[in-house]
Amino acid sequence: MGNSAPGWFKRLRRRRSCQWQLKLSISRSWRWLRLSLGFSVVEDVAFRVISVLEAVALLASISCFFLCCGCRV
Repeated sequence: MGNSAPGWFKRLRRRRSCQWQLKLSISRSWRWLRLSLGFSVVEDVAFRVISVLEAVALLASISCFFLCCGCRV
């Protein structure tokens, strides 16, 4: 009887952990699909805005350098 109780508990625990893992994997996959649809649009817009701002800042710094220091190439 001492050996059957731990084996029974391990089997029960394995079943429950498998059920929870299955439920978590299903819920994670559905949750990720819903988030990825709206997130990619926001990410694309933010990337384009930031890249335009970086280009403007780079051009401003280069033009300021040539106006203040002169071009001696």
